[in-house]
Amino acid sequence: MTTLVRAMIDTGRRLRVEQSGPWIEGQRPTAETTGSPFPCLLTVTAASESDDGSDVFRARLIYRPLVELDADDRVVIDSSALGEATWQVDGPPTVIRRGRRLVAHEVNLVRIEGT
Repeated sequence: MTTLVRAMIDTGRRLRVEQSGPWIEGQRPTAETTGSPFPCLLTVTAASESDDGSDVFRARLIYRPLVELDADDRVVIDSSALGEATWQVDGPPTVIRRGRRLVAHEVNLVRIEGT
């Protein structure tokens, strides 16, 4: 586990749309909240071109089990190799175990904004 934790050289922050404020005309206003930074490891798994000519990047994110990511979350990742970008979580997280012990979670991502 120590090698996996030492390999987490990138920093991520979860973006989530949450309800905020009182009800107005039957709806509650929403605001995008940013979670606290967490260590992670981002590896790009595929890059392709979409129908409209823009690049589509897919990646894999490994992070410690203290962070909760859902399939509808977005993550801002500051990577030393790839710079800062916003990624959409693509599916539920999978568990990485060593024996019976939970070591980390892994999730697939699709880049939606980036530098």
